[in-house]
Amino acid sequence: MNLLRYVFSVIVLTALVACGGGGGNPGTSSGAPTPVVVAPASTLALQIFNSGNVAVANINASGGNYAKATFKDGTGAPIAGRLVSFSISSDIATLVSATALTNSVGEAQVGILSAKVGAATLQAQVINGTGTLTASFDFAVVSTGGPVGTSIAVQLFNAANAAVSNVTYGGGNYVKATFMDAAGVPIANRKVTFSVASNIATLAAATALTNAAGEAQVGIYPSVGATAGAATLQAQAVDGTTTFTGTLDFAVAATGLPISPYMVVQIFNSANAAVSNVTFGGGNYIKATFKDASNVPIVGRMVGFTLNGAGIALVSPTTALTNSLGEAQVSIAPASISTVGAATLTAQALDAGSTYSASIDFAVAAANVTLGPLTLGSSSLTAGGNTSVTITAQSNSIPVAGVNVSLTADCGTIANVVTTDGSGSASATYSAVKAGGSSCSGAVTLSASAAGSAAQKATLTIAAPVANAINFVSATPSQIFVKSSGAAEQSVAQFKVLDSTGAAMPNIPVVFSLTVNPGGVGLGASGTPGNLTANSDALGIASVSVFSGTIPGPVEVKAALVSAPTVFTTSKNLTVASGPPSQNHLSLSVETFNIEGWNLDGSGTKLTVRVADRQGNPVPDGTVINFTAEGGQVAPSCATARDASGHAVCSVAFISQNPRPADGRVSVLAYAEGLKEYIDVNGNNAYDPGVDTLVDVGDAYRDDNENGQYDVGEFVIPKGGTVACAGAGGSSPARANTCTGAATQATTVRQQAVILFASSSASLTLTTAATPVSPTFITVRVNSADHSLLPMPAGTTISATGSGATCVIGTITPSIVPNISGVTGLQLGSSHSIALTGCGGTTIFIKVTSPSGLVSGFSYDVPAVPTSSPDTTPPVSLIAVNSITTTGATLIAQLNEVGTGYYLAQLSTDPVPPVGTVRLTGTAVAMSANTSVNVPLTGKTANTDYVIYFIAEDAAGNRQSTVSSVSFKTLP
Repeated sequence: MNLLRYVFSVIVLTALVACGGGGGNPGTSSGAPTPVVVAPASTLALQIFNSGNVAVANINASGGNYAKATFKDGTGAPIAGRLVSFSISSDIATLVSATALTNSVGEAQVGILSAKVGAATLQAQVINGTGTLTASFDFAVVSTGGPVGTSIAVQLFNAANAAVSNVTYGGGNYVKATFMDAAGVPIANRKVTFSVASNIATLAAATALTNAAGEAQVGIYPSVGATAGAATLQAQAVDGTTTFTGTLDFAVAATGLPISPYMVVQIFNSANAAVSNVTFGGGNYIKATFKDASNVPIVGRMVGFTLNGAGIALVSPTTALTNSLGEAQVSIAPASISTVGAATLTAQALDAGSTYSASIDFAVAAANVTLGPLTLGSSSLTAGGNTSVTITAQSNSIPVAGVNVSLTADCGTIANVVTTDGSGSASATYSAVKAGGSSCSGAVTLSASAAGSAAQKATLTIAAPVANAINFVSATPSQIFVKSSGAAEQSVAQFKVLDSTGAAMPNIPVVFSLTVNPGGVGLGASGTPGNLTANSDALGIASVSVFSGTIPGPVEVKAALVSAPTVFTTSKNLTVASGPPSQNHLSLSVETFNIEGWNLDGSGTKLTVRVADRQGNPVPDGTVINFTAEGGQVAPSCATARDASGHAVCSVAFISQNPRPADGRVSVLAYAEGLKEYIDVNGNNAYDPGVDTLVDVGDAYRDDNENGQYDVGEFVIPKGGTVACAGAGGSSPARANTCTGAATQATTVRQQAVILFASSSASLTLTTAATPVSPTFITVRVNSADHSLLPMPAGTTISATGSGATCVIGTITPSIVPNISGVTGLQLGSSHSIALTGCGGTTIFIKVTSPSGLVSGFSYDVPAVPTSSPDTTPPVSLIAVNSITTTGATLIAQLNEVGTGYYLAQLSTDPVPPVGTVRLTGTAVAMSANTSVNVPLTGKTANTDYVIYFIAEDAAGNRQSTVSSVSFKTLP
């Protein structure tokens, strides 16, 4: 217990780091030194006492001597619960114990026995902060012979476990008698009889049994109606045939009835002895006694139990009701078999609205665990077999649960840790299969261990594995092409040899044969269709090369065990295709060229490739088409499949995101492994080098800047060719002087397209104006605001309204921006004709709405035939804001003539809208001349800055040329 308290004390002391701080004094100059306050130092005092509790410098054979160290802080307050270490500089005397804990008054004491006459120095040490405090005391031994008798000491404590000399009403006092032999060793399990030589106090019990520390205790309280006074308490115990007596004088502090209930809490072992240690499997329990001020049990009250040391111990249940004796009892046990430490237990209950509690410190002692022998379900296993493994754990010959047992095997697999159940038993299953899947063989040793116990071992024997299965793994590639096609003509088929557990088997002979051969297929070499034998490698893989012949069709390879020919499997999905993709038969189409990609991420389109061989026939299903893009994001590849019409086609998705090329044009390249074109001179439908004319082509690349030639940094698929040839750009870009010549027909077939990243906002150009005499239509061109040559996104809508009562907007042709593409440098903006009727002298407002909903507003003043005195003066407006709330405000507006006001409320962080946008999207308010209009603004966000933009227009169509504005901030 002392060691546990020592560890706990060190942990607490380590955590208690003193913090300091400084601050300026307003009354001192900046250069004055800051006063330093030094806390008084802690003290450690050391003395020796005889059996009569008198301080002495000499000890003798009469015994009863003890050393007492007193530990106090700088203010003189006792420091409790600290470990004090004692030592003697000579062998003239011995200590009953080398360590002790300070009690509530800061005192720690140990017995001291004389050995021979002489002098020595007694020393005591205690940890103080991060250092050690030491005290010394010189003493002499004047006679020897050892101790001469056993003793019993009596003390009085209050409910806070502090030693006192007074018994008070409601004080929770109890008497503790400590029974020790002559060597200072506690005498346990002895009955102690208590008595009071007066009727001023009453004992809760007349007898009690000493615990492992030699202590027995009973409650004591003032007798009802007794007067204040003093009395003598006596405790008697028998050792052998001798009765030993201890006495204590005490006082009753006051008369009358007690005024407060109290609670006492204790921990007991399975023998019902009060203890301070909780042991694993010790059957420990907690008993809290709740009594009123008259020491009458309080019955039927709920007592709650809590621990301040989380993870140290478990209390079950955490609440209980007091019985007829006022006692509530719950069990307590270490949190696990390996738990060691200390904690404080607190019991708490309510009475008449007040809370009463009591606490006790305790330690969790280390368990002594013994493992039983390992028991195997079978000691002989087949390859890959398994068996049960059982182990038991005991502590003090009692089966214990919750013991973590570590299991290991020098081959195979078994659970790393198992935990014993209520019968002290734990089980696991051992498998003779290694982590990699192969089987163990021969002798294997299993081991079991637990903290503080000796390891247990057992040996079993495992039979050697036998190959009895073979599986097809893969054929890479799964599609090869007819011989002399210039494309891939070889595939590698892999098979895996397994034992009965499914583990790989190395170095096993496997025979390969062709069971399906469309014509000319070879094993191991081109044109050799005979059987071939090979051994499996370290991973159990047996491989064979398959070479195409001159006829297309499916190929099937059989793999069988040489040792067991009836054990076999065949390859899957291996085929010889008629022809790979041809350069002239690759077509890339784009669903939508002009997408809303400049300002938005995730705006998408679909890219579709249609591909055929030289004869225009669909390429085999699964032909892979690869994609790469200058900007945005495109799926890396797709595999062709026959559509409903039997054509080879595949598609991928493209979306907008960074990077975005500066010109908004994104080059996308689709490519695949295929064949060059050739002129079949001899008409045999096959390429013959030296006879036929090959259309050579250089490396495929992505022409990002669309200048028709490869530039450093552009994506390229190099083939290593160095033959001189012309380069190309456009839809089939080819790098100059990188041709591979007539020796090979293989190449990268390719096609490029350009996707336009159109803006969400528009720019508008008037291309055909209305005439004053007959304003019947206008024509405008719509472009992306960020790129003057690019169109708006496909699906952008164009609409218009007129300001005058006579103005009628007719058909807009077209009203939607179409799918637009084109080469770099061309003007790709869309043209739109707007029909007009009766609009002379009015204003037309044009609205361009992107697919995402962003609106761009524009206005156009339609000319009219001048009159003798036209009204050309726009109205004058005044605006202000008042009545500001958390969700809005009131706009106050006034015009100098009859007209219409238009206002638009925006966040202060939004861009300033042009006049046309306010006129087109703002809210209209009819206004009289020189009359204020109050417009409520609602639905705003609290504590937010807003700006109201305002324009006015009179009945003649005169409109303010600039936007007025006023700012406000909603209340928090």
